[in-house]
Amino acid sequence: MKKIPEADTKLLLAIVVLVFCGVIMVLSASMPSSFKRFNTPYSFFFKHLMWTAIGFGGLYAAVHVKTSFIRKNARWFYIIMTALLAAVLFFGREINGARRWFDMGFTTFQPSEAMKVAMIIFLADYLDRKKSRIRTPVGFARLAALIVIPLGLILAQPDLGGVIVIMCVSLVMFFLAGVKFRYLAAVGLVCLAASAAAIIVTPYRLARVKNFAATISSGSAVTKTPAGPADVESQQGAALAALARGGWFGAGPGSSRLKMFYLPEPHTDFVFAVIGEEFGYLGAASVLGLFFLLFTRGIKIAASSDDVFVSLTAAGITVYFTVQALFHIGVSCGLLPTKGLTLPFISFGGSSLIFSLAAAGLLLNFSTRMGGRAR
Repeated sequence: MKKIPEADTKLLLAIVVLVFCGVIMVLSASMPSSFKRFNTPYSFFFKHLMWTAIGFGGLYAAVHVKTSFIRKNARWFYIIMTALLAAVLFFGREINGARRWFDMGFTTFQPSEAMKVAMIIFLADYLDRKKSRIRTPVGFARLAALIVIPLGLILAQPDLGGVIVIMCVSLVMFFLAGVKFRYLAAVGLVCLAASAAAIIVTPYRLARVKNFAATISSGSAVTKTPAGPADVESQQGAALAALARGGWFGAGPGSSRLKMFYLPEPHTDFVFAVIGEEFGYLGAASVLGLFFLLFTRGIKIAASSDDVFVSLTAAGITVYFTVQALFHIGVSCGLLPTKGLTLPFISFGGSSLIFSLAAAGLLLNFSTRMGGRAR
């Protein structure tokens, strides 16, 4: 694995530190839930270690795969993942009213996480090969239809967060590929209308938005630690209380109180709040700094490549990491309505971690093959 340090030591360092942070935080945040469900505090932690090992295996493979192989199979990645998205609706495991996972016995597999990466590769290849066609109404309509199919399947699971992430990534990639502004505006309006409709017709989503709007309009936020889990009025209220309790320097590693069943998923959807509580604003700011470093290195790789496919793929992966991280952090900080999205490289979640590391491996791969031009 000699190529990686030569390619981009800053990018590799950011990835490794984020993953290490994830291992520590999953151990800390998941212990109460793990003991309650499995009568052992380390069940989630050991699974996370397994996924971390698999994920680094995926990163290693992605670093060494040839760009020509990725391009050649881009359509197959899209077709296979779309088929799995359809299959999971019929044969998937239902958890908390959502059918997003295949039960693999020892673990689960979430195809929508794999589709995020597959869609980026597919779009990069399509936008490069058909750059002239996408500038026509008919050509762009065909591309939009290819995106709508998997998005509709993901929304049916239901997983609005996954849909929003893919839409944001797609719009940025369209823009970078030179799609006409009026097409981008039309797609943006359709996406907003579809998201609004998905919220309005789903009672629990509408309730979350109303609660968020009420909090914003009143200018109030919960910053005092609730006396007990029963006193928690909202998930975001508990998250904000966790961040407030952490202060500048945090309550200390493993000292989070809000992970004791105040937060519904402290090791997945609200892990950033636990980071803030245990390591304070400085710890939370350090995580933000690592994601910013990841963003800058990804953009540098995309801008430095002479290959349109490589440039679009690198940009898509970078936007994917950035958008998902911002959504997760925004929810924890009370800036966005509650929506379950993992924090890349940190949150508990096998599919998310494995495919995030594989995507990061592609960034390292591209940087390596550019011979240091992205440094």
